[in-house]
Amino acid sequence: MFSARFAHPSPLKALAAPGAPTENSHTLLISPSISYGEQDYDNLNSFANFTKKREDRPLRATLTVTIRALEKVIGYAPTLSVSYVRHRSNVDAFDYTRWSPVFEVGINVLSF
Repeated sequence: MFSARFAHPSPLKALAAPGAPTENSHTLLISPSISYGEQDYDNLNSFANFTKKREDRPLRATLTVTIRALEKVIGYAPTLSVSYVRHRSNVDAFDYTRWSPVFEVGINVLSF
């Protein structure tokens, strides 16, 4: 069991993408986001020999770019995104840093 408290959305996200991503010449959609959380677990953690309760502070920053210019050419808009995660924890087994690049493609199966 754990409880989580999340901060308000970042000012960057609120200014740059308040419900709709930032458009750049109508060919790219650029969507930045930042999130931070606090996760406090109720039980003593087995990785800490049951001596302390786990407290995590994950931070994630993501930049997503959608290539809208290709949508008219190939029928879908590929998306590239990269995320940086800094997951701080008072239990070493859960303390890490990670980069996550993602490339997404899809097809338009419905057309009206």
